[in-house]
Amino acid sequence: MGKFNSAGHFRNFLDLIKLRITLMQSVTFAMGFWLGNIGQFDLNTFIYGLIGTGLVASGAGAINHAMEKDIDKLMNRTKNRPLPTGFYSIKTVVGISFLFLIFGSSILIFKVNLLTAVLAILTYIFYVIYTVSKKHTSLNTLIGAIPGAMAPLGGWTASSGTLNLDSWAFFIILFVWQLPHFYAIAWMFKDDYEKANLKMISCFDTDGSRTYRQILITIILLIGVSVYPYFTGMLGSVYLFGSIGLGCFFLVNGLKFRNDRTVSRARKIMRVSIIYLPLLLLVMIIDIQWMI
Repeated sequence: MGKFNSAGHFRNFLDLIKLRITLMQSVTFAMGFWLGNIGQFDLNTFIYGLIGTGLVASGAGAINHAMEKDIDKLMNRTKNRPLPTGFYSIKTVVGISFLFLIFGSSILIFKVNLLTAVLAILTYIFYVIYTVSKKHTSLNTLIGAIPGAMAPLGGWTASSGTLNLDSWAFFIILFVWQLPHFYAIAWMFKDDYEKANLKMISCFDTDGSRTYRQILITIILLIGVSVYPYFTGMLGSVYLFGSIGLGCFFLVNGLKFRNDRTVSRARKIMRVSIIYLPLLLLVMIIDIQWMI
């Protein structure tokens, strides 16, 4: 029985800190750290930066759970989360969130630098704003993409100590990438969002035409912004052709939503988006190694 309870606590804790989002933040932080100062990899700074960023991201995930407890009860996809089931109390979750925020920020301030800590705190704040905005405006997806794209900026400042135009390129790519990804998810869980009275774009879209347009426009925009690092000289031709190829693959799948506006098709677009991002990062790595 003890082992079962321990496993249950572990699973619920991972759900509470939104492990998948935290891992994505960690991966993009690492990529930003590497790109920010290629050839000057300080392992200690990297580890402290990764831990601090991960803790703040986990704290943001926890506060999201606390703020959406009543909403989560209404939706099938979230009704088994730790707070709706009563596994944790709101007081406990808020305490965990603030503890992670303070501890993570302190690590970044004292072991990395102040600018990286500020970016991490802004990520937390924007995630709170995004959580509130879901009840009030369909622009919430745009708002939510801001904290989702902040981690590579933190990685860049952790390794270089500053921000420049190249650092913002990765932010913009990640920002735009999230849009078709989350528009697809919005269509997948349209009924749930309507039940919870959330202002997702799909809730104002009876036939899927608006969702299709947004997916198509944002994928095309993603192809455009993804080539920016080539034209600044940060990355080379391997990256240029790789990013365009991945973008076209993403676009072909998005176009299929025009005549097949089903949950199944939206799920395929979402899965393609998940494949796209690590492959794009891999192309960056290959290109840098090729240039070196």
